[in-house]
Amino acid sequence: MAYRSDPGVAAYQSWDPGYSTGDAERFLAEQRGLAFGQPGEWTQLAIAGRMNGALLGDCAAHVSGTPPETAEIGITLARASQGGGVAAEALQGLLAREWRARGG
Repeated sequence: MAYRSDPGVAAYQSWDPGYSTGDAERFLAEQRGLAFGQPGEWTQLAIAGRMNGALLGDCAAHVSGTPPETAEIGITLARASQGGGVAAEALQGLLAREWRARGG
């Protein structure tokens, strides 16, 4: 909830900076049970710090439900995690995961 309620982060996302604990709880409940990359659904993965496991942000994927399958991806990082290569590393991991999931 902390980074999603940051106005500097929310400005480039589909939510407003009034993101609350209740919003975060609903979001997590909606994600529960979804398979990452499931066609037709936005699914998110947490981005955690290597050294301490702290939540740095999240990465998301939306795979279209109709052929040809295309995907949209997004990465949201807390301001303190921006500018250090975390997004690039998360994107590499996300693409590798999707490639494996699709039999690549």
